[in-house]
Amino acid sequence: IQKHNFRTYIANGGDLSQYKVWGKPVEYIHTEEGSYLLCSGWWSLARHFNYIGDLTMCLGWAISCTGPNHIFPWVPLSYCTYFWMMDIH
Repeated sequence: IQKHNFRTYIANGGDLSQYKVWGKPVEYIHTEEGSYLLCSGWWSLARHFNYIGDLTMCLGWAISCTGPNHIFPWVPLSYCTYFWMMDIH
């Protein structure tokens, strides 16, 4: 919601020197393409919060599919490794 509100404020012609996130002046990066990247609030902590859910789901699947009787015990582990490498990249 913070990013949406920030971009809506810009689109409506708002003055960024007056915009506040969590009661503090907004921090942002103005890119060469002309867009703005929010660097305040939750967006100062992480760029892709959806990855937290993805990684949690990945671990859940790996744990539920791993066991001593599993035919290929390396498959869940390789899935997690692949997924984390993809997200980190």
